[in-house]
Amino acid sequence: MCIGVTSICSICGGGKYSIHPDLRCDEAQPFPAWHVVRGPVYRNRQCESCVRSEQEAMREEGALIAQHTARAIAVKQYLRGERPTPFTDEACRERENERARHLWAEYLANRRLHPFTVESIAHTIEMIRVETGPFLHNPVIATIPQRFAECVRRQEEVDGTGREITLDDWDHS
Repeated sequence: MCIGVTSICSICGGGKYSIHPDLRCDEAQPFPAWHVVRGPVYRNRQCESCVRSEQEAMREEGALIAQHTARAIAVKQYLRGERPTPFTDEACRERENERARHLWAEYLANRRLHPFTVESIAHTIEMIRVETGPFLHNPVIATIPQRFAECVRRQEEVDGTGREITLDDWDHS
């Protein structure tokens, strides 16, 4: 039997013992079941693991509140006509990245002629013109913009009609 303080967690009910520093207890830690600590008992304290789990839950709730707030703002802006979709900017980026991954997978599986998204085709054509500009005297390099435009036209035809890509399509791309 020792003199000390017993703290009982108000959430999980676990107990923690603090032995009085001036008195020596002859029992080895952990205390056996029959060991008794005499002294005050505090039942309104929380243990460290319960405090940590509560803080983690608060962080998760804060993140969810921020996410839902962003969604609500995006929907309100969409309803007022201030944005083209009711999705947040982050959700739009994720949808576009997913679409680009899908197009790239289709290209690697030989079901598309090019992995470019519709938005980047005009930019790509302009980049090709800029990069091939100094080499216009070379007949092979001079045909690159036309060949790319033909590849895009054939892909639009494939997407519009749903037909399979043929070897003839790959030969001209």
